[in-house]
Amino acid sequence: AGRRGWLLFAPAADAALTAALSAALSARGCALAVVETDSVDAEARCAAALGAATCPESSLWRADGPVALCGVVALLGATPPAADSAEGAAGACGAVRELLTLTRAMARLKEAPPLHVATRGAQAVAPSDPPADVGGAACWGWARAYAREVAGGVCCVDLCARADAAAAGAMLANHLADYGAQSAEPAEAAIRASGAYRPTPEPVQAPPTGRVAFDGSKAYVVSGGLGGLGLHLVRWLLARGARTVVALSSSAATVDARRAELDAIASTCHAAVHARVVDVSDGPAVLSALDDVHRHVAPIGGIFHLAGVLDSCHVADLDWPRAERVLAPKASGALHLHRASVDLHLELDHFVLFSSIYALLGYAQLAHYAAANAALDGLAANRRSLGLPALCVNWGLWRDAHSMAPQSVGFVRRWEAQGMRYLDVNEGLGALDALMAGGAAADGAAFGAFPVVDWAKLAASAHAPRSALFPEDTGAPAEGGVEVGGAAPAAEVSTSS
Repeated sequence: AGRRGWLLFAPAADAALTAALSAALSARGCALAVVETDSVDAEARCAAALGAATCPESSLWRADGPVALCGVVALLGATPPAADSAEGAAGACGAVRELLTLTRAMARLKEAPPLHVATRGAQAVAPSDPPADVGGAACWGWARAYAREVAGGVCCVDLCARADAAAAGAMLANHLADYGAQSAEPAEAAIRASGAYRPTPEPVQAPPTGRVAFDGSKAYVVSGGLGGLGLHLVRWLLARGARTVVALSSSAATVDARRAELDAIASTCHAAVHARVVDVSDGPAVLSALDDVHRHVAPIGGIFHLAGVLDSCHVADLDWPRAERVLAPKASGALHLHRASVDLHLELDHFVLFSSIYALLGYAQLAHYAAANAALDGLAANRRSLGLPALCVNWGLWRDAHSMAPQSVGFVRRWEAQGMRYLDVNEGLGALDALMAGGAAADGAAFGAFPVVDWAKLAASAHAPRSALFPEDTGAPAEGGVEVGGAAPAAEVSTSS
């Protein structure tokens, strides 16, 4: 059978960790072939290496005797930029871009080998962990969705960010050896000096009955505030004491179309509701808008990030411009709002991120959307470790009779067969009320507020490889009440304005 071999894709900057991993695997009698992912011809190199690696006698292995390929390892986020640095947004998207390049090449193979996505510090599992790497967290979301499109298996492993190259290399080598020896199912683990941590869903105990109260002297900013769900959130804020709300939208046409409705809401609630045209994927524009609100409207007391774009596309057919269109408003937008709040020294009471169940479970054709939402989970953990307020909620699908197109019977049947059901607006905002009123954010950064009918059904569905969740005759509903076709071109994607 020959020696067991692993094909590693890593940037040149990770040379020390790569060398440590190679030495650790060699000591176990395994071979490691390395392909640099930050070259100008990265995609061609990935495809060529994947083709050569399946040949036991390939010169790629540089080893005595034949080598049997056990799997592919993608090393990501070894030296991530801080989330509040100028490079934070670009760095987060850069890691996802590297993973897109590799997984697209793998998805085009007739039979894809197992993939191990290795990050450093993407998951905050121990008090001693440094601020979470947002780009690495986004890659976990991407991997979860990619796993739904291939049968080869996908595993995510997060290495300790504080470990030196030798220790991190040993951690990864142990993981790979154990995976092969135990024939483990595709899994997720964060490896620290104290052991391996695996994500386990647990029910959140509802806090004492109460309603969150907002400060009437402060302004509350809502990105995506003019979408169907955004307007419900604006009303919810005003009903709980806010007197000034600023809704951000990337569309001037949407602002004009909603102006009369906003005026009516403001008049009914005896409050001020402002609408601003701001593209949250534009960092300088976000900084300028928040500065203006803070200086000339009212001190900002909270930020709620709902903006996003939903598009569906198989990884094999997905290019970077199309993926970036989805990542920009959700992931980069959240990072820009975070960075602006830090730069402006805003003393926020609330920083609430609307993420998605897709970030946790992954769905075929939604790798870019899952990655964008998983980045929010990472940002919330990052802010918490810095002592800043953060609450991230992985919402399920919203049913809103006022703004959502009727869902196809086929999709509803499939969704419910997985143990899930839809959220109505009152139920969802009631869950948010309970989380915020009870101070539940103090116990962690992210909460799933999606009703689950049957966890056994959900677990079985989550681990079953599937080539597509959304057949062409059904729609994929988005948070905020938007229905999108299974393979909409980029020009037809749905947005939350």
